[in-house]
Amino acid sequence: MLAQLAGLSDLDVLLRVVAEALLRVEAVSAVEIVLFVTGRSQSLAEIALRADGAQAPLFPISRDDSIVDAVLTSGEPLLTSLSDAGVEWDAGITHVLASPMPAPAGPETPSGTPLGAVLLGFAEAPDLSSSCRHAIDILVRCAADRVAAILAEQVSRRYVAHVGLMREVSAMMAQPGRGEQVFSQAIQRIQETFDLELAAVYAGRPLTLRLQYGGRTTRPGTPVPEGLAQQAWRCQQPMVSDDLTACHELSIPPWAPSGARTEAAIPLRYQDRRIGVLDLFSSHPAALDGLDMEILVTISHLLAILIVQERWDNQDYTSEQLREAYDRLQELTELKDHILQNVSHELRTPLTLIKGYLELVMGGQMDELLPSQRQSLQVVVRKVDEVVRIVEQIVALTPLNRPSVIQQSISVKALFSEVAEVFARRTEGSSIAWDFQVAGDDLHLSGDIDKIRRICYNILDNSVKFSPDGGRISVRASSEQAYVHLVFEDEGVGIPQPRLTQIFETFYQVDGSSTRRFGGLGLGLAVANRAVVAHNGKMWAESELGTGSVFHVLLPKYEAARGMLSPSGYVNPQRAKPTATMRDKC
Repeated sequence: MLAQLAGLSDLDVLLRVVAEALLRVEAVSAVEIVLFVTGRSQSLAEIALRADGAQAPLFPISRDDSIVDAVLTSGEPLLTSLSDAGVEWDAGITHVLASPMPAPAGPETPSGTPLGAVLLGFAEAPDLSSSCRHAIDILVRCAADRVAAILAEQVSRRYVAHVGLMREVSAMMAQPGRGEQVFSQAIQRIQETFDLELAAVYAGRPLTLRLQYGGRTTRPGTPVPEGLAQQAWRCQQPMVSDDLTACHELSIPPWAPSGARTEAAIPLRYQDRRIGVLDLFSSHPAALDGLDMEILVTISHLLAILIVQERWDNQDYTSEQLREAYDRLQELTELKDHILQNVSHELRTPLTLIKGYLELVMGGQMDELLPSQRQSLQVVVRKVDEVVRIVEQIVALTPLNRPSVIQQSISVKALFSEVAEVFARRTEGSSIAWDFQVAGDDLHLSGDIDKIRRICYNILDNSVKFSPDGGRISVRASSEQAYVHLVFEDEGVGIPQPRLTQIFETFYQVDGSSTRRFGGLGLGLAVANRAVVAHNGKMWAESELGTGSVFHVLLPKYEAARGMLSPSGYVNPQRAKPTATMRDKC
């Protein structure tokens, strides 16, 4: 059971698995799990299951509920009678065992701070043995650890996606073309990146609807009713409502999505000029936190500049605002680099220690392990290896200048044998089939063996991750003029054609939303591409949704290593395009 939890990365699935496991405990009639943190402050996530199969919440839980408040305050489980606690629960439930879900200690989270609570309902006073209580406590704590890890990854992904959005909007503004088209694209990307049901822009006096993505389609020019957007317009300050259902005095525009819970209205202004209002809606309560709002305000400055440029076409007039927005973007980029360096440095020492102790335990040098214990530890080892790979990828991204390359002769056949052995172990028990082919035993690369290994590992990690239903992954090598042509082909989910030019960018992910299906930080292909460029090689990809992807890598052959390469890399990419013999589907 604990091994299964360690492999889960979806919060809803995790809560359901834990609830179903607790429902199997003797005499338990109902289970309810509530999280008070879901990556955004004050947001709730919950699941409720009953022995009869019903899934409705047993009763509305809040932080100030007497039972929940008691366990969150004390940090200890509480078994109590509902009548003694003065709580009305669903019919047939008389007693409840409430346990806090403690968060692991971190820089912003004191040790033991609860993420939420787990409540077990009983039809009568339960007689739970100490071993049963201990098993429940272990399961709840393990679930809390996994929840904290998922939330931390969500926060990291959100930060990366949001900083990437600012860079994207800045790049849009620098491109030639109609300002209104760029503005429309920027609003659409805001809606997608922040997972919003509606992103709308108001302008004019009085305020009228000018542009919308999502929500209920409404004719442009419709007046904006009195509400949060009008307040933001009058005071020229960002306004946020974390729960619209609790603010009955606020009027919601008719184009807002049904069930909207969060609204954020951000004025668009340039110096002392009022330009308009950016109005955002989400179906989740408290969906935008302080960092979200800070980034949205910065983007709103860029949008206001774009409107001013389009309307008055005065470049000198907007240069100061452009400089301020660019400086702010540079500050956030430097902050991101600083965070990456600190994280990689701080993680290396404890990871080395953890790996060392795991090897001791797995080697039987501390005590003999039961088969179930060994199986669980193998899961832990795999997860530690995943974290180690992420740290290595982060380290590989710094410094930003071209890394040094140690030139040596590398046998492609020996390289493939090593890579095949590593990935056979890594995918043991899965339905993935492997095929490694080398055209000739005497084919040799010229380069740095560690960096070339990293190229292969990162590309194949990507292929494994996006081949959830198995299929075949093939790796081929052939001689092509002064280069060795490596081809990595999979039968995974594929990549949309418009995204093929972006997948090698640092932190770029085809699906960057917080609810995306596949994990990771978007580093693997960026690190691989950097290593290829350091070898004066070239890397590109071909893909179709639903049919898989093919990654091509050109690296110099050993005998052609001297005097054959230009500092800028492969000078004639047209000659390196794959032929029909490289992939039948081309």
